Amino acid sequence: MEKENFKKVLVFIYLFLLPCAILAQSNTIYTRSLEELYFGRQPSARTEAVGRCGVAIMGDVFSSFYNPAGFSFNNGLSLSGSYAEPYYLLQNANYNFIGINYDFKNYGNIGLSRFRFNYGGIEYNGDTDSDFISMFILSYAFKPTKDFSLGFNIDLIQKKSFQRSFYAYRVIYPVDVGLLKVFKFRGRKGINQRILIGASLFNINCAKIGFEGQKNALPVIFRLGGSYKLSLYKKMFSPKLNIFSILFTSEYQDLFNSKYRTGFKMGTEISLFEMFAFRLGYYRETLDDYGYSSNKDLLDDITFGFGFQLPLYTITGKKIPLNFKFDMTTLQQPSYTREFDNCGNFTVYSFSVHWTI
Repeated sequence: MEKENFKKVLVFIYLFLLPCAILAQSNTIYTRSLEELYFGRQPSARTEAVGRCGVAIMGDVFSSFYNPAGFSFNNGLSLSGSYAEPYYLLQNANYNFIGINYDFKNYGNIGLSRFRFNYGGIEYNGDTDSDFISMFILSYAFKPTKDFSLGFNIDLIQKKSFQRSFYAYRVIYPVDVGLLKVFKFRGRKGINQRILIGASLFNINCAKIGFEGQKNALPVIFRLGGSYKLSLYKKMFSPKLNIFSILFTSEYQDLFNSKYRTGFKMGTEISLFEMFAFRLGYYRETLDDYGYSSNKDLLDDITFGFGFQLPLYTITGKKIPLNFKFDMTTLQQPSYTREFDNCGNFTVYSFSVHWTI
């Protein structure tokens, strides 16, 4: 039965996304517009640490950036935020996120997220101001069946430029979709196993951003991935406390309206007592070298990070319905040129609070 369900999921992915791929390829080619927002930094320290894999990880407010279907596996009320800095030569630049998600039980899950990339202070005629890109996402996810989820995003992207003493506001509305299927396996007593298959397509309406008559296409991003998680639980603080778990995840990324930023990602996470997490990952993406041998045509890097969680809901036997989580990673900024490879480090901090209702 599970094998047949797996085949149905793959067929659904193919039939649903093929028309979108044809539409995107016939549209304007993506030329790096808003690259800082989509590819510069990850809003989740956890995702950044596991090779930037996020499409097949469930139960996370950050799902709106990778796969909105992941919201369906959040039970209760969740609040998350993150902060990352710097961005190459822009020492005052930062990327921050805040999001909230609520489970309406039989009516699905609704989430609201805000992503913001600040370029740092810019001085003009004695005044200092900051250019920024903001993306607001309204997400909805539901489960047609117990272990199958569909999710949708409606995005509002705003870019403000401080140019020649005037402000330029640009607003667009991309739409995103995603799906997530869970396969659970029964093992020996004290062992839980599950496999997740996830897929998402961002900007299915091929939205463009423009100003003064010129329009540039935004990326149409396709992600397909899977993950496997093995957990060992034992009655210690709680009957269901996972004393050890290991997660393997991998992901394929393709831009339907560009031959660049196509890549493969993979990562792993080891958790102890549901409190301490250690992560390692790797990713590689194709780049446009613009015909210069000094520029890289491939971006690849090893990632790592750690996390801490306080699962009060599990430890207290559901008496305190709260979980707190903190994640962090500090990595070297990847270089886009072969001539210089010391761009300094950047740091991403993430936090989450979950209230089980």
